[in-house]
Amino acid sequence: MKHKFYLLLLILPVLISFDLSNQFVLKEDSVSPSNFEASSFSLVNKWQVNGPAFFYPNTESYTLNSKGFGFGHFVEFKEDKTFESYYHASCGNDCFSQTNGTYTIKDDIVEIFVVSAKQTGFCSNPIRFSNKKMGTFKITKKTKDNFLLKRI
Repeated sequence: MKHKFYLLLLILPVLISFDLSNQFVLKEDSVSPSNFEASSFSLVNKWQVNGPAFFYPNTESYTLNSKGFGFGHFVEFKEDKTFESYYHASCGNDCFSQTNGTYTIKDDIVEIFVVSAKQTGFCSNPIRFSNKKMGTFKITKKTKDNFLLKRI
């Protein structure tokens, strides 16, 4: 009986994490049409990003992927020209970066302004800042579900 209890304790977190990861999977239909026209492109969507979005001022590029996973860095661009980025981990023992701000988009260029940014959780030296222009980026389509924002 004792062994069954320990086995249950071992398997339960795995089962829970599978359920959590399915909550954040994005639908393929949520991306822009495959006929990409820069002048009509909209970033409005939830994207998985390859690192903390718009947190470090020297980051040269970001890869946005609409086929999200349950864990990792995400950025959500909203219709009201605001965005928020965050980090979702499988456990709570991590350093979590979060940014909120505004963006303007014209043709294939997006400008990012961070209203607030902070790190929480297990961070050795938590960073916090506000009201900072984080840069201007060119939007480049790599595949149907994958875009690159490259600093210009």
